[in-house]
Amino acid sequence: MKENQNIWTEERIIAGCRKFEKDAQKVLYEKYVSVFRAICKRYTSDVDEANDLLHDCFIKIFMNINQYKGSGSFEGWLKRIIINAAINWCKANKIRMQFYNVDNVKEPVAYEEENQNNEEENNDVKTTIMNADFTKEEILHAVNRLPDGFRLVFNLYVFENYKHKEIAEELNIDINTSKSQLSRARKLLQKKLMELCKNKIAVNN
Repeated sequence: MKENQNIWTEERIIAGCRKFEKDAQKVLYEKYVSVFRAICKRYTSDVDEANDLLHDCFIKIFMNINQYKGSGSFEGWLKRIIINAAINWCKANKIRMQFYNVDNVKEPVAYEEENQNNEEENNDVKTTIMNADFTKEEILHAVNRLPDGFRLVFNLYVFENYKHKEIAEELNIDINTSKSQLSRARKLLQKKLMELCKNKIAVNN
């Protein structure tokens, strides 16, 4: 069994997928499905939608694999397809429109703003969050509870390492709007993580 697995080098997987070989496509799918599903879940708040997006992404990969010329990381090329598909999914679902109405979004006030005259208590909040033992699932859940526009900018900036200029160009928004979305997303995420900390403490007491 190990011998059969070893013959599936990256080069052979790519060559097989270019010929639409089912075995090669299956190997590629099984190798990357968990990583790509996690990416899709970050951009959608619904499990079924994430699975639909993931399915569409693999179709795009199999249909466009001839465009990979061998320069640069193959996994990086695959992730670019996933991210672009996620962005297009967000646009198709009119998430972009929320950027222009961001001031109308009723956002819970972040904890640090509620206590801006109590610096010591604010520091305690940040320390509590930093020291909390969050699982990946808990963090993903908190990110997914952000408003759609906030979540999209947060994902692109924090996870995909986009610059604000790149986000603005990609989403056709002003660069200051991108910065504002990120700032609000961070504050709201801090609020949600602090609530999670309090719930954990209450359960353990």
